[in-house]
Amino acid sequence: MIVTLSWAEMQVAHLIGGQRTIMNMRKKLPGRYGAPEKEGSEELNLIGTRGEMAVAKALNLYWSGTVGDYGAADVGGCVEVRAITKSFHSLILHPQDKDDFPFVLADLSDQPKVRLAGWIYGKDGKQEKFWSDPSGKNRSAFFIDQNNLRKMEELVELFRR
Repeated sequence: MIVTLSWAEMQVAHLIGGQRTIMNMRKKLPGRYGAPEKEGSEELNLIGTRGEMAVAKALNLYWSGTVGDYGAADVGGCVEVRAITKSFHSLILHPQDKDDFPFVLADLSDQPKVRLAGWIYGKDGKQEKFWSDPSGKNRSAFFIDQNNLRKMEELVELFRR
């Protein structure tokens, strides 16, 4: 499923991503799960907010764009988003991710078009067969290949009910 963000939507997502970066710097928060603390952290926030915006648009759910509320769900209080910039990357889950929430993979490799590659419930993605450390940098997690994700149309239909 392809969602095209307007330039105004891209700008709003960019502003929120920047605010998240500044909040993290102000609080001197380390990168999560071994992510870079300085180099790349702003880029990760910008990618994340654009992915969240696209998922909210596709599912017709509210996106609050929270800053500083690290426990809040990414979209609509009930959906989590994982955003990538390389179309072949997998959806990544961590053991502490919510089991009962859907996780959507947003591919931002062709912005402002965002390809929503699919989704999976947290509990379904936390299977031993997905556990790996492809980087070899002691950053193990659940890496779910895109061919193991459910179709976005199914999630859209669930939210129409």
